[in-house]
Amino acid sequence: MKFGPAKSVELFHAQEMPMNRAGLAVGSFAGLDFEQYVRVVNPAIAGAHTADERRRSWRSLVEPAQTFDGSTAQWAEVRASMSDATAVGEPAMGQVELTTARALVEVLSRHTSTPAECLFAWWIGYADVRMPAEAPRVSLPPAREMFVMEGGVSEGAHEHAVWGIARTPMRWVPRDRAWSVGNDIYGRSVFIGGTGAAMTELLEHPDLEVYVVDAETTVMAEDW
Repeated sequence: MKFGPAKSVELFHAQEMPMNRAGLAVGSFAGLDFEQYVRVVNPAIAGAHTADERRRSWRSLVEPAQTFDGSTAQWAEVRASMSDATAVGEPAMGQVELTTARALVEVLSRHTSTPAECLFAWWIGYADVRMPAEAPRVSLPPAREMFVMEGGVSEGAHEHAVWGIARTPMRWVPRDRAWSVGNDIYGRSVFIGGTGAAMTELLEHPDLEVYVVDAETTVMAEDW
């Protein structure tokens, strides 16, 4: 399927889940009724814009003596635990970091019967994003107006500058709804629901920092 404005947004309507008592839950972003759920966090960047630039996991930046729960940890907590937070660039927010996105594509494309048919959504309010004129809109939790494009799963690892988007998408769902990827615009991570086999591959991938969650895990704002 050629990448372009989506012809329908109905798959995203099927993803929605109401707030629980504590607020939005993982299922609000990654959909319902999947076998297993994980959280994949965008890496921090050490030595940004230098020859020594490298990706750093959140866990590696926390002092060994400190308790770290990656399923709910927020970047502000990690930053506060560091002796020199200026030495590390913040993880990308409101998009999936490119190396992380490529790893997601590598795994998730093997776990759908429709790898050539996937929907992607971006928030319409990003200052650095121009919404394609023909793209349909959909309101997704928490009442974010987003525009929807379609293409193969591999398009999730592209920023689509030619379309004026210049960000990877925060919401992905294949036509067969074998899995789902999503988080809010302030997220420095994404939540994924799918089969146990797919989630196990993500947990074992060397380029990903992944934590097990469930559909009812409360999602707190990741930036303040």
